[in-house]
Amino acid sequence: LTHRETPATLDVLTQQRMQTEGLRTAVEAFNAAPGVNGGTLPGSVGATSIRGFGNTAIAYLFDGVRLSGSNSAIRNFDTFNFERVEVLKGPASVLYGEGALAGTINLVPKRAELNSNSGQGLISYGAFNTVRGGLGGNIALGQKSALRLDASASRSDGWADDTGSETRALTASLMTQPSEPLTLTLFADYFYDASKTPYFGSTLV
Repeated sequence: LTHRETPATLDVLTQQRMQTEGLRTAVEAFNAAPGVNGGTLPGSVGATSIRGFGNTAIAYLFDGVRLSGSNSAIRNFDTFNFERVEVLKGPASVLYGEGALAGTINLVPKRAELNSNSGQGLISYGAFNTVRGGLGGNIALGQKSALRLDASASRSDGWADDTGSETRALTASLMTQPSEPLTLTLFADYFYDASKTPYFGSTLV
């Protein structure tokens, strides 16, 4: 269905929009969607709320496949590896199982395209020695197959001592079309993130 035909509130953050608005991570992309708040917390990989409902009321999908918990979805993923981020707001349990009372967030990685050769690159430097880079492209392997590879990495010293972070990501897809009605796609994804943000527990006197 098109966005207009979908009987629910749907926000789609495309790769072009994420680059234009400078949305570097998945958490920043979540915050760009109306009614959604996301962030990384001390001692936790992150938290997201939609219209006031927390993680337990949100379903997280990776390319349409539901993840078992938010720990796998709310990470400091680099948006360079994603084609788009979809946010479906409202009770989506009918579509994606129990627990999706507030809505559903779907992270869609870049995928191979037939009969297309293209490449993209990204490099940036910012405050707190923050460095970010990405390189990717699509290669047509004949008329019925295509391969796409995207790699990104970033690091930052953080805004205070012991708040540095580092991420690495590699996404790959191989698409083949043996016949007109049949298309097969093989995905391989690798994500790594490390954060030095300490856990602020109860004060010990």
